[in-house]
Amino acid sequence: YGVDKVPLNSWYCDFCLPLAPPSGGHRAGKPRRPRVSHPPDRCGASPDSNCALCPVPGGALKASVDNAWVHLACALWIPGMEIGDLVNMSDIRGVREALMTRATDREADNAACEVCERPVGATLKCSHKTCGKIFHPLCAWFAGHYMRVEDHYAKNKPRRASGNEPRKGSGGGQCDFFIYCQKHVPKEASKRNASVQSEMRRMGQRRQQEYREQSRKKQLEKLQQSEIIEDLYEHNRCAVCFEKGSTSDNRLMKCRKCQVETHQRCYGILDRDLEGVEDWICDRCKSRKNRVKPVSCALCPRRGGAFKPTVDHKWVHVTCAQWIPEARIL
Repeated sequence: YGVDKVPLNSWYCDFCLPLAPPSGGHRAGKPRRPRVSHPPDRCGASPDSNCALCPVPGGALKASVDNAWVHLACALWIPGMEIGDLVNMSDIRGVREALMTRATDREADNAACEVCERPVGATLKCSHKTCGKIFHPLCAWFAGHYMRVEDHYAKNKPRRASGNEPRKGSGGGQCDFFIYCQKHVPKEASKRNASVQSEMRRMGQRRQQEYREQSRKKQLEKLQQSEIIEDLYEHNRCAVCFEKGSTSDNRLMKCRKCQVETHQRCYGILDRDLEGVEDWICDRCKSRKNRVKPVSCALCPRRGGAFKPTVDHKWVHVTCAQWIPEARIL
């Protein structure tokens, strides 16, 4: 994936990096990459998938220079793709060209992936030269197909059966990539059980999916717990004494920011405090400058309303401070 150093704290892949806290992730302190959107010409790629080259959801994704997310496995296996920086596994190119080439080939052959049966994304053919079956790399992998990668310059490579054609992988052709349909599995892999391989691979995929769902559920619960919903007060009613309207000597004031309404006397607003002031702002909103941040009352679980600060730097409803025997208004 191009992780130069294993971090001691939480690690975030490139796709999830925008969700990482400012001090977290394996690239803390470096500029965070914005979330990349898919190009409009995705050639019918599945909306459930985040990869522009195949319909398989999830997985190890990388951003390409074509402004699209792709599986790193797809970038390695799809013909025409190029990974410019093999150390960081970045500078991925050729997404649009691969999609256009595969779309043209499918229209000519009227073919679809042998596994998912969907004529979308980018595919590659069986390595047997007489076979025309095509696959998405990850579709073939999870279906248990035999796939192999060889060092192109290795001296002691296994003897290749006649008729098997490799394709050059990303990164200057340093590797040869082989993929086979079930009919043309080479002799050295003839004893393997494709069904068992498929089950084992899908088991890992299911575990990843379960982990993602659990993580998503925990994040949702945390968000719901941290989400602060304030009580709504009736218009033209004091949030302290709950009486409606103003009197000649006790005006009903309305905070310009949080919209809470309270009588002058109930909230302790003096006439001199209003001299030259067009819009009144409550103490809570004054302390938050340009933000109306919800706060909790130290004496009750209700949120929203007319708050006053305490001497120990907490917030309480004026009503709670008046009614709780142990509380005192100095």
